[in-house]
Amino acid sequence: MNIVYFGAQAAEFHRMVLQLEGDLALLQYLKAHPHAAPDTWPAKFSLTNLGYAYHDAAWHSAENVLERMPGPERDAYTDLYKRLASLQQSARDERTAITAISDCFILYPTLQELSPAQIDHLIDLTADAVAKYRAAASIQRNLNDRYPDFKPTTTHAEEDNLLHYKGDPAITAEVRAILARTTADAEAAGKDPQ
Repeated sequence: MNIVYFGAQAAEFHRMVLQLEGDLALLQYLKAHPHAAPDTWPAKFSLTNLGYAYHDAAWHSAENVLERMPGPERDAYTDLYKRLASLQQSARDERTAITAISDCFILYPTLQELSPAQIDHLIDLTADAVAKYRAAASIQRNLNDRYPDFKPTTTHAEEDNLLHYKGDPAITAEVRAILARTTADAEAAGKDPQ
């Protein structure tokens, strides 16, 4: 079941990022063209999102017999469920970010009537929501690196495409190579009985 939710969350990342990028384009347009008629807008504003809850009840039920499990198996399940808990928290963070945007419309007028300050506030909140989706995608990708059965997932490139400043590609590649070597060394050391 969690693998299915994992794939659905990856699909939701792709859908929501496109939606939020459209929302940002619309807000930028309204900033440049105050009170523009809706039929001139470059996108439709939407905050409809889906969330999935990972199941861990069986794992929590098994926690009282963990000492009977072989060490490597116990460690792998413990790691997996910690990663799923982190992913679940990131999904809550995404929903909280979307709720922060929609809650503005308790006081704000319609999109067409927003003040420049209100538009700026919504732009900031929407950018924060994109950042939350990017962070969740990174957690998903890292989980997939460790547990390949959990798929599909995003790529570094898809996550990096959300940033206007991407940094120096050579430095990014060097840092990723260092991380890969360190991870391999740490895993090898973990298998060493010393």
